[in-house]
Amino acid sequence: MEKLLEQIIDDISLESEEITADTFWAEIKYDTSFFVNVSGPKWFIKSIEMAESDINIINNLFKELSAKYVEDYKLEDRDSEFLYKYNTQGLLKNSNRIQVAFADATENLINTGDNENEQNEITIHNYEGNSYPPNDEVKLIVHRMVVGNSKILVFCNQSYTSLVTTSIKTIFNNQLKNIEKSKYYKIKNDISLIMTVNNYYIASVDYFEKIFSFDSQIKRNKQIALKLLSESELIQGLELAIPELNKGYMARSVSMIRMNKDEMKGYVKRNENAISSFCREYQVGVSFDISTNKFTVEDGKVASLFLTYLFSHRMAKNIEGELVYYKTFGKLNKTAVVNT
Repeated sequence: MEKLLEQIIDDISLESEEITADTFWAEIKYDTSFFVNVSGPKWFIKSIEMAESDINIINNLFKELSAKYVEDYKLEDRDSEFLYKYNTQGLLKNSNRIQVAFADATENLINTGDNENEQNEITIHNYEGNSYPPNDEVKLIVHRMVVGNSKILVFCNQSYTSLVTTSIKTIFNNQLKNIEKSKYYKIKNDISLIMTVNNYYIASVDYFEKIFSFDSQIKRNKQIALKLLSESELIQGLELAIPELNKGYMARSVSMIRMNKDEMKGYVKRNENAISSFCREYQVGVSFDISTNKFTVEDGKVASLFLTYLFSHRMAKNIEGELVYYKTFGKLNKTAVVNT
């Protein structure tokens, strides 16, 4: 497991091979920032230079995050002690557009327009007019940092920074006078994620998933996973578990099944003895025939959990030898009688 600074230096090594851990902080420089009005999949951007005090805060927060360890992103991980890495290839169209809009020169910004085949993809546009979006429309600020020949993007979520209910005043001739709100900005400098050309490094997983519409991807992946379970022909009576597998709270978990039908069969064959023991010793909602390597659903609700965790590599025994679902560490109940 590596720290963020090590990961970033590895990411930029092709473009900036002269940058090392010893020289990184002396070489990295603030370049510019962008106000972003996020309206669904459409981003409207306007470049702006931040106040020196804000730049200093961003630099210090970046340095603090650089000492954190990085884990690969998984749908269920939410540990504040870590940053989570997501490869930009996983959001390829979005990532290419973001790199063009924020990491390249602003004059190269492409208005990507609308495409009905890319409803869930981000499109990026220049904010219209010569003015800047008012505070309540700035939902994201992206800061561009330069180190060597590489550019690093720092994303700061600006949601819930409204001035609407705030009365802004100043003292003038010993009287409180109103100030025009549209000319003032309430800025949050908390870093939500950092982007290099290769990876996103995520401090706020919830925000990352929201801004890239992961709910839509989760739903698509869930349907693919259900199809794979059916095509594997390993589960008799799968229809008894389908209503539970289709429930909203199961979507994230089911979508983590990534084995194809052949991989499922191979996985069951390699682990048939352990699986047979699980199904005899615990209440898992299925029976297992080791001679055919097939499951039979007996309780759809329990079986939906067991099969989901089994085929997404998230089942193990804890230190006390109890069978648990990894991440939740929820224990499976023992059967009343252990068959031998």
